[in-house]
Amino acid sequence: MRATLKWLGIAVGLALGAGMATELWGRRRFRRLVKSDVQSLLAAASFAGKARFISEAMLDGLPEPVQRYLRYTGVIGKPFVRRVHLRQKGRMHVASGTPWVPVRAEQWYSVRPPGFVWYATLHIGPVPIVRARDMYLTGRR
Repeated sequence: MRATLKWLGIAVGLALGAGMATELWGRRRFRRLVKSDVQSLLAAASFAGKARFISEAMLDGLPEPVQRYLRYTGVIGKPFVRRVHLRQKGRMHVASGTPWVPVRAEQWYSVRPPGFVWYATLHIGPVPIVRARDMYLTGRR
């Protein structure tokens, strides 16, 4: 009986070790893939020409509520946005009727040419259950 428990403990330890190694390898591989996508997006982003700034005249023709909002935000005199990096935290449903699952995501945008890279990880406790990525690069999804 003691020998059986010993072998069972070894088997469980090996299975846990293999699972953790697989998770670490998968996470590293996924991060490399996302990093490559982000580098492609940013490398294609155009910064040619002098920086343009938003002027009061550019608001002409926009609906009055939009003009008021843009003035309120202080956008007049600011440079045009060329790229954006966001971090997101929230909850998602994995499938209809399932409980909410915590999610953390990051997203990069490029204006010229238009593109984005988004990736997210959903966790149940400390265990990542889903890794997702979406992108639009060089006119392709």
